[in-house]
Amino acid sequence: MEKADESIAHDLSPFLRIYKDGRVERLIGKDVVPPSKEPTSPGLSKDLPVLVYFHGGGFMIGAAVSSTYHNYLNVLAVEARVIIVSVEYRLAPECPIPAAYDDSWAAIKWVGSHFSGLGYEVC
Repeated sequence: MEKADESIAHDLSPFLRIYKDGRVERLIGKDVVPPSKEPTSPGLSKDLPVLVYFHGGGFMIGAAVSSTYHNYLNVLAVEARVIIVSVEYRLAPECPIPAAYDDSWAAIKWVGSHFSGLGYEVC
């Protein structure tokens, strides 16, 4: 059994470290919450505008389920009376560009396929 190379190839602290063996250690943006399918306020109609949200993090850190984004988007959804689709996309360096762009485009197409209410569901 080979021992993993603990040598750091790139130290991008406080965000992440990339090791010579290819392993990536993300140092921030790891706090997550479960996704929410139900409105956080009663009285929301199904006939609401849709906002497609792409989280920050320079395509290297963060997640659609980050508590930072989730809490903000819950408030925004209620105050602006919108349905928010928060997009999860593959992160670099494991999945280099254009992977994040491809995932983001797929999410936009998925939202568009539901415009008439006839799109497929993803769980």
